[in-house]
Amino acid sequence: MPMSIPAKKKNYRLTSGMSREDWLRDRKNYIGASEIAAVLGLDQHKTPLDVWKSKVYDNVSDIQKEPSGRAAAGIRFEDAVAQWVAEKFNLTIRRDNKIRIHPKHPFISVNLDRVIVNRFHPGVLEIKTTSKESFKTWSIYADYINPIFMHHWVQIQMQMEVSGYSWGCFGVQMADSFYGFGEPELIEIEKDQDFINLSIEKVVEFWEKYVMTKEPPPPQTVDDMLFLHPKAGPPPIEVSSEVYQAVVELRGVKDRKAPLEKREKELADQI
Repeated sequence: MPMSIPAKKKNYRLTSGMSREDWLRDRKNYIGASEIAAVLGLDQHKTPLDVWKSKVYDNVSDIQKEPSGRAAAGIRFEDAVAQWVAEKFNLTIRRDNKIRIHPKHPFISVNLDRVIVNRFHPGVLEIKTTSKESFKTWSIYADYINPIFMHHWVQIQMQMEVSGYSWGCFGVQMADSFYGFGEPELIEIEKDQDFINLSIEKVVEFWEKYVMTKEPPPPQTVDDMLFLHPKAGPPPIEVSSEVYQAVVELRGVKDRKAPLEKREKELADQI
């Protein structure tokens, strides 16, 4: 009798037909690629505590809330930007429609915007928007590493790792209120396995030490402190005389700046 071959385990869940609310609820069960930077302390907008709250607390109101502002615009323009990038750089792309799961750590999962399929090996394509000024520092080798770019760079590293793809790209659409729209650019990203290994180690520690135990991670900001100790208020800080003098001088500069900004607006309106 022939020996049966066990079916290969699927390392993904399909998102086709999944509602936004179901998708957001599902995200509570794993750390997504866009949350890795916050867990590592590399996100300028979120802290590890913010990620912890999104996993431990059942924020129904937040789950039901529709995206607004830049987030809503990015979702609406994603298809158009992806198509423009594909045409300009001769790429064949397709939607992924999967929540891909890390083979060893199921609490690490990623969603890919698109997959590039017309090269020797498939690759990740992440669609992003930014201003022309910000785009100047979108490089891991720049003297000043843009924190927005750093966040996205960390994200695509984990996407490459979980998907098994060895390369990836950002398709970046530049747009801002002054310059308007520019043509999209393509940034190829090399896989950094050493960074990925360190990231996974930190994420595993975060999940096991804080999410599974529901014990909050240490606060990183005043807002974190106020969340953990709402009645305590911000802790007192001892500073040197040089820092105190700088604070006093900064306050004076702000006081002198306010009337100048008001007059600037009046003149601009008049012109």
